Amino acid sequence: MKTVFRLTHINKVNQDIKGIGIYASKLEAEKAIERTLPLEGFCDCPDGFVITEIEIDKDLIPCRDH
Repeated sequence: MKTVFRLTHINKVNQDIKGIGIYASKLEAEKAIERTLPLEGFCDCPDGFVITEIEIDKDLIPCRDH
């Protein structure tokens, strides 16, 4: 199973969702949080970062045989 890690930031106060990036490892996504955290709009909501593991080369919608 091949996976990537999507990093998103959600600010519930502003109702703002930002896609930060997609990374080959969870460690790289965590490093991106460290780089992004000091930036304006992110430092006000440090708990808004979400890392989601996504399996690649896989259909998200079940396909039927034709």
